[in-house]
Amino acid sequence: MKCIQCGKEIDDDLKFCPYCGTKQTRTESSVKQLNEGPNVNYHKEDDSRLNQYLTKISSGKMTAISGIINGICILVMVYIVSKLKHLEGLEELYKTLKPLPGVYYCSLFFAIVTCLISIINVVHHKDLKTLILAVLSGIETLMLAANLRIISLLNNVVSFNLNGLSNYSSYDTLNDLDNPSKLIGYFRMSIGFGIFVLIFSIVLLVIFMKRSQEVYNQISIDSLKEFYPKNLISSVNSLQNNQVKKISKKQKMIGAIVIALIVAVFGGYNIWDNFFNYTKIDLTKHLKVTFDGRSGDGSVVFKENPVEYDKSDAQITDFVDDVDYHYSKDSGLKNGDTITVTAVYNKENAKKLKLKVVNVSKKFKVSHLIYRFSNAKQVSQKIVSTIKKVGLDEVDERANLDEHDRDFTLNGVYFIKGDESDSLVVVYKGVAASQDDYLSPVCYYYYEINDIDSAYLNIDSDYQDQTSILYKENGDEVTNDAEVSSALQQPYGVNTSVVVEKVE
Repeated sequence: MKCIQCGKEIDDDLKFCPYCGTKQTRTESSVKQLNEGPNVNYHKEDDSRLNQYLTKISSGKMTAISGIINGICILVMVYIVSKLKHLEGLEELYKTLKPLPGVYYCSLFFAIVTCLISIINVVHHKDLKTLILAVLSGIETLMLAANLRIISLLNNVVSFNLNGLSNYSSYDTLNDLDNPSKLIGYFRMSIGFGIFVLIFSIVLLVIFMKRSQEVYNQISIDSLKEFYPKNLISSVNSLQNNQVKKISKKQKMIGAIVIALIVAVFGGYNIWDNFFNYTKIDLTKHLKVTFDGRSGDGSVVFKENPVEYDKSDAQITDFVDDVDYHYSKDSGLKNGDTITVTAVYNKENAKKLKLKVVNVSKKFKVSHLIYRFSNAKQVSQKIVSTIKKVGLDEVDERANLDEHDRDFTLNGVYFIKGDESDSLVVVYKGVAASQDDYLSPVCYYYYEINDIDSAYLNIDSDYQDQTSILYKENGDEVTNDAEVSSALQQPYGVNTSVVVEKVE
């Protein structure tokens, strides 16, 4: 039998025409119309093979599938570009950029194909839905084509095609490279229209999966009836109630779910990329400083800060190298003070590199500065033992130089606290080994360490010392234990007054 609308021969048991999609309802008027010829109000198709082939490849389903493939290519391209924010050296840059030209060419190819077959579909079906798809994919094609030279240049770079590079060294190409905002604008617009094409194509595919595409008399809003609620197009329904079939609730549900999934994927990606896709970096976790000088006049010295990060990432390495460290106080320090070290970094670069900087400051308690002893109790037993041993050797040597044959016993170790510097003195009582007219029976020798402090036992410490017979203020030799303390209380050097305490 013949279709009641387009007049083509179809099987007798078909309820809908496979060519125009019209429901086959036989009435006297429709039979009469068939006898007179095909309906002149609808598009009359050519029966040639070429026309049939074009009709087949430009069907609603094929048009929608082409748009979806194009959209997938766009999504892949977006994924590749998003990875450029976290490059890890030149090798990683090369690996990331290498597939980009191929994906770009695929996007451009399917954008062109989608636009062309959508136009052919519009010619055959007069469907406003596919006309909208043709416009969207056409604009996308133009935006993609605007960056074609740059992508071709990039393709030659990643493929090491030197001959190709020479062909793209023109002034215009270099001018485009000098105007990145223009290229970025084209790229973003092509991405945006590509996403629109993807969403719209998915909706069209859902529509055409359950029903054949209509052939309309002319391009009009009537073909968009599937997208609107019934109460908004009741007038159109009254005119074409038997010619246009409503989309089912199931189809609407599927389309809504697909669109929701796309929105969720892109929304979720943006949320992840903006709030969770970052590299955590601790700028003070392993920070170490030392303190130098004497307590009260000490200073802080930066020692090391082995920050933990991916050392192969050149950009993060430069970021870490540019970090400065400021001290709340860096001089005049004394033991027990607390200072704060703060890492000062470029916040814009951190944001660009998606770095989440934590622990930008760290507190340190000042310690291990060399300090003067405030009293005899602070002098360690180790220092006392050392000065006793060294002092006895020095006193014996001095007595030998004086040609005094004496037996020495320890009188005591004394701490002399001055207003400017301190001394530690060990005093030995020397008894003449034999009676001699010119040699006094008893005298006292002392060995003194000047400017004594807590660093006395350090290997690299250097202190002035002296060894001599102990004299009283009037110049006479000390001859008994009671005179030792008063003899040691005589001010010396820069000190105007001293306090003598016996350590041992």
